[in-house]
Amino acid sequence: MQETIQFTCNITQTERIAEVLRRAYTSVECFWVSKLQWMHTETENGTVECSVIPQYSMSREERDHALLIINKHVNYIIQKSDGTPESIMHEAAEWLFAHAEYDHDEQTQLLKSRANLVGAFIDGKAVCAGYSRAAAYCLLRAGYSAAYCVGEAGGVCHAWNAYVDSTGRLVFADVTYAVTANDDLMVENFLDMEAETVSTRITDSEDWYFAG
Repeated sequence: MQETIQFTCNITQTERIAEVLRRAYTSVECFWVSKLQWMHTETENGTVECSVIPQYSMSREERDHALLIINKHVNYIIQKSDGTPESIMHEAAEWLFAHAEYDHDEQTQLLKSRANLVGAFIDGKAVCAGYSRAAAYCLLRAGYSAAYCVGEAGGVCHAWNAYVDSTGRLVFADVTYAVTANDDLMVENFLDMEAETVSTRITDSEDWYFAG
């Protein structure tokens, strides 16, 4: 697991934050990061040297053990799909609808596992971060890129996904809403949100953590 990420740049502070996030989250390990510590030093030639230290929600050994279980579920999801990113997103949501539930308990939802793949694929309890990371991981494992987006929806912190479908169209998907809005049926509309629905989610480009 990445211990320290170092790079040099000559961009503004806001752009630098975005670059820190992009570099720190451009790997499968983003699914286990619970916090980022970063620092920067300005050099005499005007560039900035940055160091990013990810803090993980579990050890490498725990992560590797968890992945043995998680990848069995994810491989099943991918195999059940027709191979397109939109089909994989659909099958991921179907699996989560059948096997996981949103953790509404204010105490247990603070557990780090609720916001990562363990909560979604092993514990069967997750919050929005766990759902959206699970969906992004399925796409990444199948060889596609996906963004894990964080911001606000309905006045509270929220997470969802963005990815490019097989036609080249940018799609916004909110797996959490899709699998929790109705107890009896998955709400498909949230897997390909209309512009009006997307507009209710507030975020900045700096908060789009690309998983791969």
